[in-house]
Amino acid sequence: MSELEIKNTVKDKKADLISKFEPRLLTDADLPQVYELLAKHYTLKNPVRQIFKKTETQVGERDRIRAKIKIKDKASFGLFRKDNNQLIRVGLYTIHDRNFDGLKRTDGEIEGHAPGYENVVRFFQFLERDLFDLLNADRFMMMSMGTTDPAYARLGLWELYGMTKRVEDIARQAGCEYMVGTAVSLYSQKLVEKMPGFTLIREVKYVDYVDPLTGKKPDLELSPIHTSAKIYCKRISVANKSKL
Repeated sequence: MSELEIKNTVKDKKADLISKFEPRLLTDADLPQVYELLAKHYTLKNPVRQIFKKTETQVGERDRIRAKIKIKDKASFGLFRKDNNQLIRVGLYTIHDRNFDGLKRTDGEIEGHAPGYENVVRFFQFLERDLFDLLNADRFMMMSMGTTDPAYARLGLWELYGMTKRVEDIARQAGCEYMVGTAVSLYSQKLVEKMPGFTLIREVKYVDYVDPLTGKKPDLELSPIHTSAKIYCKRISVANKSKL
């Protein structure tokens, strides 16, 4: 097969894939499918659940609350099959403003009431502390939840539809200066590190973490694979002078 024939074959395959799926902004009407996809392919694989010894029920409830909050910013996308409207890929993002809502904690988290989950909330508060000051920015977009139905994985669909650019364009239009990603597993960290423009700005090793409330190391089930949580950022606008 000639080089031209190979290129045409690849082009035909991409065109075929594009014809079968549709990306769109998520709304409340999509939440049942979002919950189902997260429950099957995100919550169960979340290393924080295992490391902090939380049940699937505890983490699943938090994931549902987080998803509901995130889609209200109209920056979260789903990829749907055209033939049956099945959600096969989700990317959840939130816009955070220093002067408006900080890191958009739920009421329960703000008040310190998250039964059975308080120590995990404190971990993320510690991990994401002073992000506005660290970035020297007043507004950024956080990318923190995403998953794909394994039947549709490794097809490059997200980038085939130019979803990264679409999300970044929304962030710029909303006045965000950065894209910020929190990655709590080795796998998600590798994914972010392959994305152009992202820089590591913080790492917290689970073995070294000390609960800021108790002043002690929590009783964790440490993983030999997922050893730390990391935060990455990518500058997407020049609204303000930055430290990074």
